[in-house]
Amino acid sequence: MAAQRYFPASRLLKIGYHHYDQRQAGRWIGAQQVPQLRLQGRWMTDAGFAIGERVQLQITERRIAIVPASPQAGWPAWVWNEG
Repeated sequence: MAAQRYFPASRLLKIGYHHYDQRQAGRWIGAQQVPQLRLQGRWMTDAGFAIGERVQLQITERRIAIVPASPQAGWPAWVWNEG
């Protein structure tokens, strides 16, 4: 019998921030805060995602869905040939 997989139906995360350097004409003019969300954990493996797998983000207003990507989805060949 296969081991029972467990993954929560939902996760509560907090959106953090990351700084991007802003440059103009090659000169540093300041830093900008941008939202950042980090996903990690065994629950991702349990949900069927593998290390190194390509995923596609489907983005709508206030919603992001993560789904496995496929070459048939119209992505250029170089995306699939990167190591």
